[in-house]
Amino acid sequence: DSHSGQFSVWARIRELYMLLDITYPSDRLPALSGLAKQMQGIGAGTYLAGLWLDNLLCDLFWMTDYGEREIKWQAPSWSCMGFKSGVRISSVVSTANKRFNTSKLRPTDLKNTNIEISKFRTSIIGFDCQPAGKDLTGHVKPHASLTLSAPCIAISGFKVKNQSVYACKNGTTLEFKDDCSADFSGDNNQT
Repeated sequence: DSHSGQFSVWARIRELYMLLDITYPSDRLPALSGLAKQMQGIGAGTYLAGLWLDNLLCDLFWMTDYGEREIKWQAPSWSCMGFKSGVRISSVVSTANKRFNTSKLRPTDLKNTNIEISKFRTSIIGFDCQPAGKDLTGHVKPHASLTLSAPCIAISGFKVKNQSVYACKNGTTLEFKDDCSADFSGDNNQT
């Protein structure tokens, strides 16, 4: 469908955009605002700090091999827009055994990928991502939130090392990096 194509294009725009060296981090979301409005004009729907509600479960499949969050809060932890400029953001999610290109992954298109998304059984319960001003696709207010419902899985083991948590299930190891602790500390330089 046409939404699938436009969301794939947006994922690529987002990846290329994050490689740019933007002088002022606070310009990141406003600079994308014009493109976001164009996407809304062709039916992309609700914009959430660089991601799209109609494609959110797939848009959340982003990763970076390196990078730091901005010192002053710029975007929610679930959006890549909070990273410093020049960071490679990818729609390819890797495990120890497989690589998945999620830029073409759509909740309604299970045949387009090796991932069986129906096994995730994840749904969006709610979100709060309010604009910080009149521009609905620009800055967002701090404390944006996203609530998901997903099944818990049993893991065979985990370890914590260098601000990462490694979880193992059936021989596959996943790494989760702590890159958003400031979002939970209560003092995330939001002034």
